Amino acid sequence: MATVTEKRRYILLATLVVTGLLLTLYYGKKYATQSAHHDLELATKYELNRHANFLDTLLQKYESVPHLLSINRRLVGFLSDKGNKALAQQVNEFLETVNNISKSSDIYLLDPEGNTIAASNWNLPSSFIGRNFAFRPYFKTAMLSRQGRYFAIGTTSKKRGYYFSSPLTDDDEILGVIVLKIDLDEVEQSWSSPWSRNPFEVIISDEYGVIFMSTQARWRFKTLAPLSSESLATLAAHRRYDGVDLLPLQISSQFIYDDPQQLTRIVDIPAANGKTERYFSQRITMPQAGWDVQILSPQYAVSEAINILLIAIGATYLVIVLAGLYIFERRKNEKKLLAARDALESRVHERTQDLSESNLRLRKEIIEREKTERALHQTQDELIQTAKLAVLGQLSAGINHELSQPLTAIKTFARNAEAFYERGNHSIVKDNLQEISELTEHMAKIIAQYKIFARKTEGHLRDTDITQAIKAALHLLDATLRTQKINAHITGIDNPVIIQGDIVWLEQVLVNLLSNAVQAMQAEPEKKIDISLQMKPATIELSIRDWGTGISAESLPKLFEPFYTTKDISEGLGLGLSISQQIMEMMKGSLQARNHPEKGAIFTMIFPHEQN
Repeated sequence: MATVTEKRRYILLATLVVTGLLLTLYYGKKYATQSAHHDLELATKYELNRHANFLDTLLQKYESVPHLLSINRRLVGFLSDKGNKALAQQVNEFLETVNNISKSSDIYLLDPEGNTIAASNWNLPSSFIGRNFAFRPYFKTAMLSRQGRYFAIGTTSKKRGYYFSSPLTDDDEILGVIVLKIDLDEVEQSWSSPWSRNPFEVIISDEYGVIFMSTQARWRFKTLAPLSSESLATLAAHRRYDGVDLLPLQISSQFIYDDPQQLTRIVDIPAANGKTERYFSQRITMPQAGWDVQILSPQYAVSEAINILLIAIGATYLVIVLAGLYIFERRKNEKKLLAARDALESRVHERTQDLSESNLRLRKEIIEREKTERALHQTQDELIQTAKLAVLGQLSAGINHELSQPLTAIKTFARNAEAFYERGNHSIVKDNLQEISELTEHMAKIIAQYKIFARKTEGHLRDTDITQAIKAALHLLDATLRTQKINAHITGIDNPVIIQGDIVWLEQVLVNLLSNAVQAMQAEPEKKIDISLQMKPATIELSIRDWGTGISAESLPKLFEPFYTTKDISEGLGLGLSISQQIMEMMKGSLQARNHPEKGAIFTMIFPHEQN
């Protein structure tokens, strides 16, 4: 039981821990609040610049199109001959083509009175042809020989658009105005798409403070402040928001910490449920368009960041305190344990002298067994390597065939090059030398493939593509298959199939099985091999079927026994299938053999496979 002094010590320690935690949380909250506001300010500023740059780039993309159209001779000629119906149809189709190429909303041509005489939507029920737009500021600006820019809701389409206008002149006489409109509804819809969702809200307002674009539909066509009667009269005359009641949003804002130098403001906006939602806001002005872009982030994002940081600070403090207590208690207990251990070791040493001697003998036996096991593994590896070299010996005829033809060709090209060189025909000599170089490279690739097959492996299991091993094995046996006129039909290797294995071991097993399949069909008139790779729920199975006579009932149970063979002694020692089975077991798989119901034998390599 703890003494009174120890109890007092624990109470004092607990008091210090709680006091330290409260102080940490108090100062941590200050730091977390400042840090959250700073991070929010950076994130909001980034979003603000991104949206403003996007809008500015969008407007710049279309700004030069009306000016280019204003110098088009076809449009200028049509304004001088407006009664020409054939020319009018050509102009309509021309404007439609330009509109489709530029991906704008509409392009239309106005006469000096503001009447639409040609339009890209000439063939639509909502065509502008015959409508008068003299009331629009972009028309009045263009009639003063200046480029016009204006935002408004279309009186015909009822869609929000931004208009660019340019005058068409002839000897300083203004003949008409060309207008291009871009649809801003599509831009706003892209902000609300599932692929661009983010915690920020966007408000874009005009020079009168009217919100005409927003990620919140209930804020749209509201004003940041009540409009004066003069502003309302001007907007009505220009029909900018035709048929829309412009009511104030009743938004209020203040600077964070009452510091005007802060870029971020606190904004309160009435919610749909009658309550007030608080946001942190930043804004930027687009002077050329006359727009204000404002990005708002909900307050809960800051609150969540502060709470997460406070939890992290508190948790870190508690971890440090608990670690300190753990270290203190551990050292105290270690002293006790060391004393107890020394006493126990002394008693154990006295009573277990015989056991120590037995342990020493057991260690020696373990060392001897480890040596024996290493020798066994080395012997097994050497046996596998010997089997591989034996297979290469069986493939020597194919190697000879693969190399003899290029060597003969090289000899011929060399003699020809010598003859042409003596005649001074250097271009043909160069071509012959190029052919010799390509044949040499081809021979090097053949030899490299056999060198890769003959090399030793460390035997470490790693991610291995079975399909690559199949292709490599078939490449090694390519000459044999062609010589024997054997058709190999492969299914299931269109995509990589990854297992835990060793590429050299896989090639060894595949070459053994394919070589056995070739030998099993020596007397068959029609020779073919079917290779099938299948993915199953828990395994990957690679099957190799030959169309030979199959395996006898007597041989099937003994097939994988060492030195058991039905072949002549000159064709093998009966180790190929035994070694192949051992290799599959080392890769945590298995090798099975059976006869096909129709004809031939099937050998199946089974690998474990975990579904993701």
